Amino acid sequence: MIFEMFAATSTQVSTTSTAGWTSTTGQPLSDTAPINPGTAFGLSAFFACIQAISQDFAKLPIKVIQTRPDGSKDTLRDHPIAALVGDSPNGELSPNTWKMVTQSQVLGWGNGFAEITRDLAGRPQRLDIIHPDRVTAAREGGELLYTIQGGTDAVVKHSSDIIHIRGMGGELMGWSIVQLGANSLASAISKQEYTRSYFSNHTQTGLVAHTDQRLNDTAKERLVEQMEKRLRGPEKSFRFLVMDAGLKLTPTMISADDAQLLESMIYSVQDVARWFRIPLHKIGELTHATFSNIEHQALEYVSDTLMPWCVAWEEELGRKLLTPAERAAGIEVKCNLDALLRADSKSRAEFHRVLFNIGARTPNEIRRFEGQNPNPDEASDKYYIGANMLPLDVVSESGDISEASQAAPITEASRQARADDLWVVMIEACDRVTRKQMKAEEAAQKKPQYYSWSDHFYGETFPVFMRQNLTSIAIAIDPVAGERRAQEYIEQYCEYRTTLTPKGMADQLTRRLTE
Repeated sequence: MIFEMFAATSTQVSTTSTAGWTSTTGQPLSDTAPINPGTAFGLSAFFACIQAISQDFAKLPIKVIQTRPDGSKDTLRDHPIAALVGDSPNGELSPNTWKMVTQSQVLGWGNGFAEITRDLAGRPQRLDIIHPDRVTAAREGGELLYTIQGGTDAVVKHSSDIIHIRGMGGELMGWSIVQLGANSLASAISKQEYTRSYFSNHTQTGLVAHTDQRLNDTAKERLVEQMEKRLRGPEKSFRFLVMDAGLKLTPTMISADDAQLLESMIYSVQDVARWFRIPLHKIGELTHATFSNIEHQALEYVSDTLMPWCVAWEEELGRKLLTPAERAAGIEVKCNLDALLRADSKSRAEFHRVLFNIGARTPNEIRRFEGQNPNPDEASDKYYIGANMLPLDVVSESGDISEASQAAPITEASRQARADDLWVVMIEACDRVTRKQMKAEEAAQKKPQYYSWSDHFYGETFPVFMRQNLTSIAIAIDPVAGERRAQEYIEQYCEYRTTLTPKGMADQLTRRLTE
């Protein structure tokens, strides 16, 4: 059923021919590899990009939220729109399928549409997917209208009754990545076809038969026919042959350019990923991946790839499904990115621990998030915070955090409590530090004088940057010896030119400050 939704029921905008298509640079598209969404989906990198983004977005719950005058927020589970986007958009599809298919069409065709069916009071009742090939947009009399083709008939809908999620584009419609990147995709598809042909011939361009005897045309054709019959195809590779009449077979060797075929295919994957702004590890390209840079890229994927689409959906759904009075009352539609943590129990545990320690979440709220029943005791509904933290007024009255800290003895337990409370700040600081180190190292690999650069970077530049980001946190955890311990850690880190993840660095520095 899902693949049927991708198939167009009309050809108002053709996706089976590139006739009339040009790239945004004005260059004609490749004639040898016609590009349209149908052929592009056969390219593994293109399909993987759309699959990753659409499936990751689809698993994000969409909720209806109301912001109170004091800034607190309530989830409106009984709001009619909450059932529409969170239960079933039309009685036929699950929310996950509806979001995944629509987002896939946005990525593949540049536009995703859903028709809003309303009751007599104007309240939304259904959201039905419309394939982009069936829809055209035009402005008439100052109103934006959508024409939906259906067989021999066409229906005109006002923009207020059409959910339109669009990519980058012109005034009315989004641009298709297939059209924008037609030349890049054509190149990748051509390489894919070449690779298929290359390996179907057992990676050999052919054989040359030599003999001192003169062969007529019939003998040559018979020899070629016999060799083709015995050796053509991968299942007949490495067969034993007996040659007579002085025949000798010499294989033609692959060229150095052909030997770099794999490298060329990797470049094609990278090129396709650029169009979708997606990290390579999300589509299975791990050639240059390390644990450290994948961790950074995973954060960037959420903020740079998924977040813009979340905002587009939130704004469009809120604008078309909520009334002006509801929006004025602080009601809005929001995507919950917390769902991205569900695949990583360690990250979820760390997330809950930080929120619990700063008094932002109760034990029962954590249990509800994890799908567990709340504890019946009242203590599980209370907020808790570390007992060793110093109020700001105490610090401001004393003028010196070290003097203020004398009000509470500095012990290993108090240092650990402060480290727990400042863990989020520590992680963010270590993320900045490791990110700078990683980018500097990647850029330096291309320089001819790497070792002289490394001596200067780890001897002068990087220690200063580490002190700027880590010293103040170290002092907050241990007002007495934090600065000295942080400096010792920085000197050792730069001396050995260590490479760590943000969490690894935070763990090491925290242990040094609390032990």
